Amino acid sequence: KTLRFDTTVGRLMFADQFLQLSTKLSSEYVYGFGEHMHESFKHDLNWKTFGMFSRDEGPNKNLYGVHPFHMCMEGDGNAHGVLFLNSNAQDVTLQPMPALTYRSVGGLMDFYIFTGPSPEAVVSQYTETIGRPYMPPMWALGFQLCRYGYGSLDKLKKVVDRMLDTEIPYDVQYTDIDYMDRQLDFTINSTTYNGLEDFARDIKNNHKMKYIIIFDPAISGNETAGTYSPFDLGKQQDVFIKTPDGQIAFGKVWPDLPGIYVNTSWGWDDQTKVSYKRNMTDSLLSPITVLFKKITSLVGKVMFVPNVYCGSYLLIVYLVHLVCFFNVTVSKHHQFDTTQTFRAHTAFPDYFKPITQQWWSDLIVEFYKRLEFDGLWIDMNEPASFVHGSVDGTCPNTKWDNPLPYHPGILGTNLYEKTTCMSNQQFNPQTGNLDFHYNMHSLYGWSQSKTTLEACRASTGERCMVISRSTFPGSGKYSGHWLGDNSSLWSHLAASIIGMLEFNLFGIPYVGADICGFFGDTNEELCLRWMQLGAFYPFGRNHNGLGFRDQDPAAFSPRYIWIFVAASKKVLEIRYQILPYFYTLFYDAHTTGSTVVRSLMAEKYFQLDLTTYNIDKQMLLGRSILISPVLEPGVDSVNAYVPDDKWYDYYTGSELASGLRKTFTFFNAPLDHIPIHIRGGSIIPIQTPARTTELQRDNPLGLIYAIGETSTSATGHLFWDDWSSIDDFENGGTYRHIAHVVINTQIFSPVIVKRHCFKVIFSSGVALHLQKLFLQNPKVSFDEQDVLFEDGALSDLASKHQLFEPYYALWYYLTILCCISKTILQIFVIVLPFFCTHFFYRSQIKYHLFFKRLKFMLQISGLNLQLTSSWQIIWDTNQYAERFNCHPEQSIRATRTACLSRGCFFDEVSIPGVPPCYYPHNYGAYYKDTAPSDTTEGILKTYFYLYGQLKYAHLPKPSFFNQPVQRLKVEVEEHSEYQLRIKISDAVNSRYEVPLTLSGKKHGKPSDALYEVIYQDNPFAFKVVRRATREVIMDTSVGALIFEDQFIQLSTKTATTHLYGLGEAEHKNYKHDFFWTRQGLHARDEGVKQNANLYGYHPFHITMEREGNAHGVLLLTSNAMEVDLTPLPSITYRTIGGILDFYLFMGPTPEQVIQQYSLAIGTPMMPPYWALGFQLCKYGYGNIGELKTVVEEMRNYEIPFDVQYGDIDYMDRQLDFTIDPVNYAGLSDYVDKLRDDYKMRYVVILDPAISANESDPYPPFDGGITADIFIRSHDGELAYGLVWPDLPGTLWENSTLETRAHVVFPDYFNPITKDWWSDNIIEFHKQLTLTTGADICGFFEDAEEEMCLRWSQLGAFYPFSRNHAMLGVRRQDPAAWGPQFAASVKKVLKTRYTLLPYLYTLFHHSHTSGSSVVRPLMHEFTNDENTWELDGQFLWGHALLVSPVLDQGATSVEAYIPDARWFDYYSGGEVPERKAKVVLQAPLDHINLHVRGGYIIPTQSPAVTTYFSRQNDFGLLVLLDDDMKSSGNLFWDDGDSLDTVKNKLYTYSTFTCE
Repeated sequence: KTLRFDTTVGRLMFADQFLQLSTKLSSEYVYGFGEHMHESFKHDLNWKTFGMFSRDEGPNKNLYGVHPFHMCMEGDGNAHGVLFLNSNAQDVTLQPMPALTYRSVGGLMDFYIFTGPSPEAVVSQYTETIGRPYMPPMWALGFQLCRYGYGSLDKLKKVVDRMLDTEIPYDVQYTDIDYMDRQLDFTINSTTYNGLEDFARDIKNNHKMKYIIIFDPAISGNETAGTYSPFDLGKQQDVFIKTPDGQIAFGKVWPDLPGIYVNTSWGWDDQTKVSYKRNMTDSLLSPITVLFKKITSLVGKVMFVPNVYCGSYLLIVYLVHLVCFFNVTVSKHHQFDTTQTFRAHTAFPDYFKPITQQWWSDLIVEFYKRLEFDGLWIDMNEPASFVHGSVDGTCPNTKWDNPLPYHPGILGTNLYEKTTCMSNQQFNPQTGNLDFHYNMHSLYGWSQSKTTLEACRASTGERCMVISRSTFPGSGKYSGHWLGDNSSLWSHLAASIIGMLEFNLFGIPYVGADICGFFGDTNEELCLRWMQLGAFYPFGRNHNGLGFRDQDPAAFSPRYIWIFVAASKKVLEIRYQILPYFYTLFYDAHTTGSTVVRSLMAEKYFQLDLTTYNIDKQMLLGRSILISPVLEPGVDSVNAYVPDDKWYDYYTGSELASGLRKTFTFFNAPLDHIPIHIRGGSIIPIQTPARTTELQRDNPLGLIYAIGETSTSATGHLFWDDWSSIDDFENGGTYRHIAHVVINTQIFSPVIVKRHCFKVIFSSGVALHLQKLFLQNPKVSFDEQDVLFEDGALSDLASKHQLFEPYYALWYYLTILCCISKTILQIFVIVLPFFCTHFFYRSQIKYHLFFKRLKFMLQISGLNLQLTSSWQIIWDTNQYAERFNCHPEQSIRATRTACLSRGCFFDEVSIPGVPPCYYPHNYGAYYKDTAPSDTTEGILKTYFYLYGQLKYAHLPKPSFFNQPVQRLKVEVEEHSEYQLRIKISDAVNSRYEVPLTLSGKKHGKPSDALYEVIYQDNPFAFKVVRRATREVIMDTSVGALIFEDQFIQLSTKTATTHLYGLGEAEHKNYKHDFFWTRQGLHARDEGVKQNANLYGYHPFHITMEREGNAHGVLLLTSNAMEVDLTPLPSITYRTIGGILDFYLFMGPTPEQVIQQYSLAIGTPMMPPYWALGFQLCKYGYGNIGELKTVVEEMRNYEIPFDVQYGDIDYMDRQLDFTIDPVNYAGLSDYVDKLRDDYKMRYVVILDPAISANESDPYPPFDGGITADIFIRSHDGELAYGLVWPDLPGTLWENSTLETRAHVVFPDYFNPITKDWWSDNIIEFHKQLTLTTGADICGFFEDAEEEMCLRWSQLGAFYPFSRNHAMLGVRRQDPAAWGPQFAASVKKVLKTRYTLLPYLYTLFHHSHTSGSSVVRPLMHEFTNDENTWELDGQFLWGHALLVSPVLDQGATSVEAYIPDARWFDYYSGGEVPERKAKVVLQAPLDHINLHVRGGYIIPTQSPAVTTYFSRQNDFGLLVLLDDDMKSSGNLFWDDGDSLDTVKNKLYTYSTFTCE
């Protein structure tokens, strides 16, 4: 009920050039609106006005970017965001009500509201709208160095060399505009920067660094025609912004006129202040010496362009003469405007024009051939100009420029100050027409960023990096941002945190300030503190301005240098150590929109702490690292806030005392130290630091594990790829790696709570170096003591991975924070590389490690575990979960000899189900043979080839049946956002494939796929990952991929053990047991028994994931197969033919999975209405007299009853399409009576087997022979069998197996068979008017009365509700048990018939959308894990909960009440409990039914058949939810006709109640 936007205050005004709207605010806690240098993160609502209009300005009012977005904390932990999508000049005024007023001078009012409810959710929703942040390359997260005014290449080299000498981590070197010739884009100063091209190559090749150059948008228009292609081509291609009369709109920025060189030895003020004052006094400047070339040279280079005043050139000629011939130094008495007088006229590209984008890209690509940059820095793109409006400082007298009816709260008096005229025109890509710069000014930087990133990537072929000064919502998709021209002030150091927090809100997480300040001389203390904070800027660059002292870490005085260098190196090594974590944060930002740097209040558990709402002197990196910098001079401590969680000192591992939580406390911070704390419950991936990221790439990885609040679990994850490929995640890069970490102290040992274990699972698509897997004498560091594991030597078995430099890394060390009071008795290290079943090593410690103090870190080092490995370090737990069965034959006992002959390991254990024969890793692996290729067969299809290679050449050649397929083809088809197909087949020979075509394919690449497929090349494996949560739902890096002619096997990890499906079989539980269980699938005539393969074949399962999502997997094969489930958890598929053809359905809800699966295989049929009535059958009525007796007794009790069956005993000798002329004489007439008089239906049975031993003509067989529709043996002869038909002359009572006739089997895939079968049915219908679930009370054996009654109650809610019994057993129809039984069944069936309109509507939904009719509770209550294992209750659709009695003698039932409003169906009483188990009374004549609040259920008065009930009145059962609302619907047609939906012969009604 929180107010988020309320415009009932203020006045709404909408004029041509003035828009105003006011709104109340939810609270005083407002953040955002930029770009400004704000004094605090939380805004002051005391009548503050913030103007927004892009401007070249040092920290003041409106700065370089425009971000009319704010977030408001609502005071209760919730948050929302509002974007005012308007690019015109504007301002917002905040007032104490609290309220704010928007004002703009154009456009329209376009608000986007993001409801969170958490701050991180707000940002995620916002970036989902404007564009997710781009993924920077890893090197862009390294330390970067720049300054304006190195002056020469020699000076630049000195700076680089002294930095390299310090060995401070240092990745990127810049050059500012002084590398250019007269500040002209795409030039190099041949005098001062001669050899720059070689320098750039040298730092990259020899020092493994990167190089970034600057470009400004302004292009000089004063160059001699033909000498400066950027302008010549631009003018030719019409790429520049134009004046209203169609001329190029010129300004003046950095480019100098030809032949002009300004003496840069003077200070910046002396060179630039005059650019803003044309009439100067003697006190303004010190003397400037201007050097000129000869006048003739100058005049020869001047190119006259339209609208250039000749007077300016006459002044230039005079001054040139004065200086060149009389050697006069211009004194302070002869001042002139150097910035204007000697600056060239510059044109501004219109980056919204497609031709401009191509022009800009071509120039950059061409320049790269000369100067090999790695990233681009774009500046002055507000766009900035040193003159106001035009070169003469004026603009036309139009409403766009002079005067405005309202001037927003921005700097200056005119919008065109320091930029081009507002009346100038540029291309509007939305309308396709020209528009005024007045409207599009603040979009200029956005338009340049997008084009520049594309050009940079086209140049380098890599991900590249662009940093832009001017930004707008959505800029983060293409660039990062620095916070502009700050100064070397302590206040600006503090303000940089606010700026970063704001730009993370704005969706630009790659952000940072100029470390140590841009303007002014810094000092050692300020710069060192800034280096410490800047080490945790996402964009960490030290940069300063022209004329100021050097401030790179190696530049300070000898007295200070070693302190400064040591402290800088220390903090930057911390940054480089956590770069894997930083990089993963950017991956999260790129994929989910999360922030990288965030405020304390952004974290879930701190949102209710109002103190965090005001904190802007600390920041979090992600959720796990708290930075508390020194922001004041002369102090050696920080008064920092401790949020309410467990925190550890990064340096010592000591836990902060719980009493410090939610308080400010002082942390020591001597000059070389910045306080850093790690949050409990976090796992942070780290890496041994190096001088550059490229050198670091090969270094080992580690983890910091900080035990959480409950000392039971911690989580974290790692994204790992090649660090530089373009769109690696989006395009399924070859070397992508996504790893999830889950740690749980009791995951393997739930009973022994004092034993500590954790599990770290990483699996990857990164191909690695040849490495020996070994862990030799792993070391435990404990309070500066070394304790060695005994028996620490492990296997030195080589894991022969292909080499792909430099994508190599090892997990080497693990740091555990706060191992308090844990006793370590023994340690198990289980290493699970790709395709490895299990290497198991154990090291025992005889010591008892007691952690007596809170301050402690346990570090295990020397692990040498490959990044591609899955591995565990376990304290005394079960170690066999990773075994995969190498001897799956159940009929033959595995022996050591047989096992070793297959190249497997043999080790018998006493645990039931654990396979004694199991695969070594990489067994039977296939390797990628070709690079992935894409086709566009209406869908995105990726394919490549594999070849087989034995991993261990010294082992005997393993083979199951000596028929291996050597070359495989893998095809990955992205059918839709939620449907994926992965097909593995023989690349050489065609093989059998299921002759069915599944639906669900959409044309083109899915726009927002829920999945991602990750491949490993060598050996081949794949993972399927849910993009939103990064949960791995399929991972084939375990077990063994085997593909032989009659034996195909593939294993995969499953997301959880909550797996359902795989049939047909009678399962003990809906959720499958993963403790070494097996399920066979092969259609078979078999009595129902647990886990036996039965009549149907459904290799489909649905799995619930940890985050509450669900997915489904179909292995589309029809060959005999089995699946093994193991505790890993994993599933192994084995089949004896065909191919591996997987379809994945991503949901994400269970019900959506079912719908997606149904739409793929075909939605369920729409049954006729009568088919939802009660049905009765028995094999062995014996004669028509008994059949009539049963029907009449049922009618006498007035039990609802729609359908009567005839089993095979109605036939003559069990022959299809016949009637027993003796026992069932008159059946046709009786069936007519059922239909005409009783309004019932009659259903007959037909078997496929057709007798082939008839002496008299038998049309079904005779016609089948003529049409050749029967299955034949391999030699072409008819394939015979024995089923039900008896030989001619056999009487019913004498029928035995010996009297059976030979039968043949129709081939229903043969098109002719369809006609043959249809014709026989139609002909039979002429003599017998007929109509073409679990058997209620059971089929075999005599039913027991109580069980039959309880089954009748449950069966009343079967969609297909039929009582059916076997030949020779007692009658079990409801009338057979007497009046009391009949009354109870009548009661429950009347309930069913009352609800049939609702059930019929559910079937309509199932038929049209694939939804389920009967569904488990978890389908509706996915987030409640209590429902994931419930299989004693079920739902009809959304709204009816059925809780039957399933135990003998019970008169009550323990039922779970899900989290909703529920009412007793019979009494209407509300159930008070929620999310709880309750005991419900259930006397013998009662089944518990509950209806759900929020729904309206259509009903109808019941009758003895549906024919009569359909004539009755309807009713509505209205159940209100907590908001006192409900809704429902009804589908209604004639109940019998075909395709009523298609033919629009139906009614669909929707009901609502509010």
